[in-house]
Amino acid sequence: MAGFEDLGDGTVEITKAQNQSNPAECAQEEVGDIVVMSRPGFHAITSDNCENLTYENVTIFSSHSMAFVEGNCVKSNYIKCKVARRPQASDYVKRAYPRLRSSNADGFHCKFAAPGPQIINCEVMYNGDDSVAISGTYHPAVSASGNKVTIVAPWDRLYISPGDRLEIFFQDGSVNYEASVVDIEGPQDLSSKDAEWFLSLPSYIRSRVMHEKQEPPKFTSYTLTLDKKVEIPRGAYICSSNKKGDGFLVRGGKFGGNRSRGLIIKAGNGTIEKVTIENCWMESIKLAPEWFWFEAGHAENLVVRNCRIKAGCGPAIGMHSTDFDGGKMSPAGANKNILFENNTIRYTDAPAVFVTSVDGLTMKNCKVTKMPERAYGAQPPQNTYERQGNLQETMLINVKNVKNEGK
Repeated sequence: MAGFEDLGDGTVEITKAQNQSNPAECAQEEVGDIVVMSRPGFHAITSDNCENLTYENVTIFSSHSMAFVEGNCVKSNYIKCKVARRPQASDYVKRAYPRLRSSNADGFHCKFAAPGPQIINCEVMYNGDDSVAISGTYHPAVSASGNKVTIVAPWDRLYISPGDRLEIFFQDGSVNYEASVVDIEGPQDLSSKDAEWFLSLPSYIRSRVMHEKQEPPKFTSYTLTLDKKVEIPRGAYICSSNKKGDGFLVRGGKFGGNRSRGLIIKAGNGTIEKVTIENCWMESIKLAPEWFWFEAGHAENLVVRNCRIKAGCGPAIGMHSTDFDGGKMSPAGANKNILFENNTIRYTDAPAVFVTSVDGLTMKNCKVTKMPERAYGAQPPQNTYERQGNLQETMLINVKNVKNEGK
């Protein structure tokens, strides 16, 4: 939204921000459409630093922001929980029209979990963002020498512990998984030289670490001692492989009808199985980091099987990784040991499956069928697969930078 003006008598004028890369995405309204607007507020249910917590048969009909949020938890269990629109007949406010949206943002938002959440036979429909989001966080490297590396703590918090295995994500898109943390020094302020460099970065990166109005600007840093020497250039991103949701399970349930992704999983050593996903605006299942949000990471030992997917505008499954400029795909090995098996996919816009940067990819017994009409009238939003020139009507499955040694 670019502008909002109250004209009086219950009338407002809204000016939309234009998406120059895809104007059709901003031109879907018609006279008589019902408009849904969010307002700032809190999440519905928040859990922090909990272990083996269980929510069962909990239904959330609305939320200012996210529905279920957790941070730093150990193997939370969500069983038969729902994020849904309250039926008009039971709504506590009488409305001329039934609710169009459930929560305004994510259904399940899980960060820094070790191991990750177990989401079983749950349902998230018609929410304003992702149905399920599981991730860790990246810490920018500012200097390194020998087996020591100094990193900046996002929002003054460190999400790495001694003994953690690291994922080191380089600017060229390559990933190193070979180092672990032996010791941590800090917190400490960055040197003036390192702080000056950090202040030269784009505002969307600085804002992940500091408040823009903080004067004078300060950055909290930590120095990690690793079990081996790794050449880490300034600007590489580092996360804990132990604190990004590895070991997660999403089994059964239904997701979709939402503005963004069905499942966006930035973790590994986990399983997605027997889920139904319908009519997500973007990818039905996205398996990729979003470094520009500092959201980590890549996936190892991941299984997606026996799922039924009706894609909206994006691919049914998208697993991709790029360099920091977004101009080229990461080499094979950013993701490792991935299995897609027995999935039934219906799609309209190719590619139906888009996979890059994997060492050890197996796809078998998947059925892919093209539908005659889109779930939504607009063209799909521009995304990685479009920028790479992959939208081709005949390309059902697009695989790049993948290797399978001995297979």
